Amino acid sequence: THQASFGVEKPSIQSPKNFNHVLNWKTTWGKISTGFVGRTVFGRYPDYAGILKGSIQDDGSLVGYWFQITSRQKCGYSLDDTYHWGTFRFDSFTRGEFYGKWAYCDDASGSGGIWDGKRISSKKVE
Repeated sequence: THQASFGVEKPSIQSPKNFNHVLNWKTTWGKISTGFVGRTVFGRYPDYAGILKGSIQDDGSLVGYWFQITSRQKCGYSLDDTYHWGTFRFDSFTRGEFYGKWAYCDDASGSGGIWDGKRISSKKVE
């Protein structure tokens, strides 16, 4: 089975509860809430019952995978216990407004379309 765990011990479609802080975003595909554990980012986008897992790069972009229970395209193999996944890249993520692109499965980067977003609020989690 393939996994995209980014250092997480149990990489099923869930995210840890021990976020350092939470950021909320208004995006092309609905609201996303992201949490950080070091440079690893986990996110939820409820409009599609989706999860994001990514890593912040040196240039401030966020690169990773999205996972859903279902989507318009079923991948040829399972990743993190689902056949409905793909890749994304959010450029300028650390600046509070990102310009993104996504793809189904392991298709060419950006072939799914754009995924832009702007931070709308943040809160510290104790």
